[in-house]
Amino acid sequence: MGELEATELLEPFLQTLKQDSDFLHFWYFDLLTEDLWEPLLKAGKDQLEKLQEFVLTPHIGTYARSVVLTVFSQIALHYPEHRNEITDCLGKIMDSILMAEPDSGIVDSELNGFLVSDAIEIQGVELLDKIERLYEKGYVSEGVAGTLDSIGKDISKKPQISYKKEFKSVFERYDDLNRIAQNNFSVRDKLEKKESFFNYENKPVVSEPKVGRNDPCPCGSGKKYKKCCWNK
Repeated sequence: MGELEATELLEPFLQTLKQDSDFLHFWYFDLLTEDLWEPLLKAGKDQLEKLQEFVLTPHIGTYARSVVLTVFSQIALHYPEHRNEITDCLGKIMDSILMAEPDSGIVDSELNGFLVSDAIEIQGVELLDKIERLYEKGYVSEGVAGTLDSIGKDISKKPQISYKKEFKSVFERYDDLNRIAQNNFSVRDKLEKKESFFNYENKPVVSEPKVGRNDPCPCGSGKKYKKCCWNK
């Protein structure tokens, strides 16, 4: 999808990201947070409104929505000519969150921490007022984004590291998929072995009946035990 820049697949792709966490973990593993941003970016860079609508859809998982936020910041970093469009999108998302009730299914302090972090990555100084209002309402997790004081300092200075993620070829992605699949199967095997160990059914040890010297030999020879297998 990413290699083909298949824009028509954006909506069905976003639909899969609306599934529950068990579905996403089963099908995407670590790809969700590490790699899905690239095909989403290539399919959705000219469909920003659809990406914005997805982030503001109630009751979608935090990490599924955070992937789309990553797409916004990466568009601004890879295509600086679109930076103003991206800051406008992030600003509209912040406005919607500010107007939402805490139980609306939109307000997610952890996600809002990612939102603020993405604003820092693109040095979105023009968003600082909205960020301050999000902090005032207690809508941002400081564990994700840091304190408001640190935001004010970080958002206005040139970052010491580059936040631009690398585009990868389909062959590099294939190698990544193999690596992730092998790691996950390895973990599953270990968990299954661990589960089978703890589910082991303890059965009482039944001792075999003792054979007397003059009893028939258990080997079936017809001889007495003492004259057959006793000394073997």
